Amino acid sequence: MSDHTIQYPGVFHVGNLDRDRNPPSYSFEGDGLSVSRCPNDWASIARLGRHAYGLANPDSLFYDASLDGPREHVHNWCCANDFVREVDGYRVYYEDRERGEDERYMEFYDRDEAETHHASNEYPNSRLELVTSLTLETRGRDYWRDAFTSDPEDASPVQIRGLLPVWYAEYTDDHDYDGVWWHEWHDPRNYSAPRGVIFQSKLDEWDIVWEGELDDTNRPGADELPFIETAETARS
Repeated sequence: MSDHTIQYPGVFHVGNLDRDRNPPSYSFEGDGLSVSRCPNDWASIARLGRHAYGLANPDSLFYDASLDGPREHVHNWCCANDFVREVDGYRVYYEDRERGEDERYMEFYDRDEAETHHASNEYPNSRLELVTSLTLETRGRDYWRDAFTSDPEDASPVQIRGLLPVWYAEYTDDHDYDGVWWHEWHDPRNYSAPRGVIFQSKLDEWDIVWEGELDDTNRPGADELPFIETAETARS
């Protein structure tokens, strides 16, 4: 198995399983079904109610996405397959003291807009850099129109870059992936926990093995669903 693949035979979805549910304005998970192995945490983070489903597929295969940004082979594949193309962009790096993170960034196509944020008192000690950004090409724009309610012309470089592993995993011929997995830090208080997505085209290969409300009296546990993830094992 590739270093960038992972198998999870069971996952949870919190919310609606209806394929005709309203599309989002945008999602880093594309148009697929959001899943996790720590459903109680994601019910608290997403605040979409506490109705959940346990889904099982012993032959599942997820693309294990890097948290440091798309890997080079993913970036190159998306450029070569008409999802994106490279353009000049501008990043404003700044300290995020509220979230306790050393450095974050905003990315812009327009230099004037970037310089305005760089000069703002809201971002002291920021720095501005010229970088290689990505903009949508034909397949990327078509996907965006089908998946989201927002206009693809308003897509930001950060949003576009976030979709690269989804596009690669869903459309590459290298593997037959069910979806993508992100090993986010298990820190629900800061809205972070490991998560994944199952592609719409793969949902028929997953069985619903549990359904219920997530609360103190009726919640999936390790005895009922052996694949549930605890706080200790969720952290990667």
